[in-house]
Amino acid sequence: SAGTGNWHVGEPPDRRSVAVAQQNGIDISNQRCRQIQQNDFTDFDLILTMDKANQRDVERLARTAEHRAKVRQILNFIQPDSDAEVPDPYYDNRFALVFELLDEACAAVLSQLKIRN
Repeated sequence: SAGTGNWHVGEPPDRRSVAVAQQNGIDISNQRCRQIQQNDFTDFDLILTMDKANQRDVERLARTAEHRAKVRQILNFIQPDSDAEVPDPYYDNRFALVFELLDEACAAVLSQLKIRN
C-alpha cells in the first residue's frame, strides 16, 4: 500500500483498520505508510487505486504509456468499467464496508491473474 501524498509516511494504519483486519484474521499492525515511487512502475505489474483522484495522481507519475497501463481502479475488477470509488472510511466509520469491498476486489484480481497465467 502506498499513498500519493507524503503526509502519513511512516505511520501505522488507522486503529480502526487494524481492528477490522484483525477481526478478519489479518494482521496489518506492522504496516507503515509510504509514498508511491517511480520504481513502483518497474517493480510491479499492476498498481491499483481506490478513487479517481488517486488514479489521476498515479497516472501523472507514470513516465510511459506502458506504466500508465498498469494503473487500474480496484473496484473495476468487481464492477467492470464503472470507475466506482472505494468510499473513504474515516469520517463515516465504514471500515468494515471498505474491508468487504477490497476483499472481494482482491479475490477478483487474483482470479483474473490466475486465468492469464
